Amino acid sequence: MTAAAGLASTRSTWAQTPSPSPTKVKQSTLERIAIMTLNFQSILKVPDVQDNPNRTLELFDIGEMLADRYKVHKVEFQHYHLASTEPSYLKELRSRLEKSKSRATQINLEFGQLNMSAPQQRDRLLAIDLTKMWVDHAVLMGAQRVMINQGQPTHDNKSYGIPTLKTMVDYGKSKKIIVSVETRGGGGGRGRARA
Repeated sequence: MTAAAGLASTRSTWAQTPSPSPTKVKQSTLERIAIMTLNFQSILKVPDVQDNPNRTLELFDIGEMLADRYKVHKVEFQHYHLASTEPSYLKELRSRLEKSKSRATQINLEFGQLNMSAPQQRDRLLAIDLTKMWVDHAVLMGAQRVMINQGQPTHDNKSYGIPTLKTMVDYGKSKKIIVSVETRGGGGGRGRARA
């Protein structure tokens, strides 16, 4: 009973925030949009962060909130926002999304120095293992993709970065999950001083 009362008060907090008028956006456009949980990190109740009055949104309510407020039904999750990787938790999260006609489209993976460009082989092997694990989690959540942080690919590290990425992609394909990469950093000469 107490949990239900707490949940009801949480929903009313995010539901009272004024929302933009979704009537000006075509439905076909809204169907192409996914929103990242990272955008709501300051109000999400997530693991390893101290609770405070601003954190009013339960992760299990994110699909309903995005559908109600923005008319968007696709969610991209930060992997570290999930409180558990137990199959029952992932399946329940999927079920809660489906109740608002929403779904997970992608899980964004952030493993720090464990990435395809890591100079140490052990770090690349750990990145492969973690990516495979999250591909399996994506299957349970009904997500289509996992997005890796590729580190800092360079001409010098491509000899081991490309095979590492290929191993991740091949495993994803075996489970019908796309392994994508993010565009991050100052690659391609951006941000460098010119002589």
